[in-house]
Amino acid sequence: MSYQSHAPYRGYGIEVQVTPAKTLSFHGVGHRYKASWTISSPGHLEPDVASFPECLEFMSEEEALRYGEKRAHTFIDCIISEVPQSRVIGEYVWLREPAPNSER
Repeated sequence: MSYQSHAPYRGYGIEVQVTPAKTLSFHGVGHRYKASWTISSPGHLEPDVASFPECLEFMSEEEALRYGEKRAHTFIDCIISEVPQSRVIGEYVWLREPAPNSER
């Protein structure tokens, strides 16, 4: 299992974890990698803003690391674009609150 911390992106820290996996195929057992990523912000009371495992398997560790970093960047961009209307609850849940004066 390997961890890689990436340079802060828009004030949020990113850590990608890669774990080896084995996949059965017609040619025997193949080696694959799974990625999960965590976003943290020093400005929040809770250390982790979000943490997600990816359901995909990758052919190389580097490919899994790059994918995890890109997905974390996309999630951070969504957080920033929705700050007034959104909030993070718990470790895995992202809820969007209705705009003011809108029907529920």
